[in-house]
Amino acid sequence: MPAEVDSAWVEHLRSDMESIYADLTDGFSSGLRVSELVYAAAERFPEHLPSRAAIAAERELLQKHKRGLEIIRGSSSGTSSLTRARAST
Repeated sequence: MPAEVDSAWVEHLRSDMESIYADLTDGFSSGLRVSELVYAAAERFPEHLPSRAAIAAERELLQKHKRGLEIIRGSSSGTSSLTRARAST
């Protein structure tokens, strides 16, 4: 069964991405690569984004057995919003 995108979470990211990005980067002082930023967000918001371990485990599965965690981790989860916030700082 595919994982579902939490629309309330996506809206939260869109409306508050700058402060979330500031939180993840210690007040804009750490320059994180996109993958590091995504995993930092997953650690900070584990109820909304899959962990590094969950992504690694899913990568080992055949496509037909995957739950869609990489999609959740990607732009559908609002990660693209965070990367846009990164680009604007």
